[in-house]
Amino acid sequence: MTRKHEYERPGGRSGDGAPKIRRMPAALRGKPFRRLQREFYQRYYRYPYRNFMVTALPKSGSTWIARMLLELPGTFRWFPERFNTQTLKDPDFHEFAEADLLRPPPGNTVTKVHAGPSAHNRDILRRAGRPYVVLVRDLRDIAVSWAHFVAIRPENAYYNETKDLDLSGRIDHFIENILPIFAAWERGWRQHIHPDLGMLIAYEDLLADTRSVMSRVFAHYGVPRTDAELTRIIDAHTFVRTTGRAAGDENANDFNRKGIAGDWQNHLTDEQAQRIERAASSPVP
Repeated sequence: MTRKHEYERPGGRSGDGAPKIRRMPAALRGKPFRRLQREFYQRYYRYPYRNFMVTALPKSGSTWIARMLLELPGTFRWFPERFNTQTLKDPDFHEFAEADLLRPPPGNTVTKVHAGPSAHNRDILRRAGRPYVVLVRDLRDIAVSWAHFVAIRPENAYYNETKDLDLSGRIDHFIENILPIFAAWERGWRQHIHPDLGMLIAYEDLLADTRSVMSRVFAHYGVPRTDAELTRIIDAHTFVRTTGRAAGDENANDFNRKGIAGDWQNHLTDEQAQRIERAASSPVP
């Protein structure tokens, strides 16, 4: 039996600013029915793989890509429940257990995680034998997005130690405490991503040409979409459709703050930008 937050309904879009859509009558809601529903969809749609996984650093656009993947009929949002309570301060942050991917739960699932390129994670992904996507983003923009995000999330592990800092101070805190982890994460995936199972895409490319990138993503998972399907999926998840604001129109208190690339130029000092650039270009140990 699954627990709270492990599953959501087909195409679920709850949390993080997107509307939650209920697709079944109240009388039919409940875990036993949902399990049967998941198993039915798994047999009905017969996708070549029943788990579509995206891994990315926080504040890299993975929520956006996961929402688009959840437009695949009969898919459900799922990720390992214990990840709900993990933070970047945990040494086993988003480290997979064998059961997570080798014996995933029933149904066609979309999994969005922050799993790093540890030898352990890469081995489980290789043994699972399913395609996965690694999403990267300019670390300078991640620094700015994180510095805004941590200020509005009291549950964040870094909230208390940054709540009295201004934006620039929070960016410095990111550079000193989190940047080494994030830089190593990206360098590791760039070096060790599986040549066949893995697909590395950049948030900047996804933003600039969503149709082309998502077409390649769906094809990588073995579920190519028609032009009409791509149009419907992409249009349903534009920044303006999700937030009611045009991209670039900032709301610092929203999970979907601004929806653009290059905003670091408006916030980082030259020294901060150079420190991030040096960390990003450092060789993999």
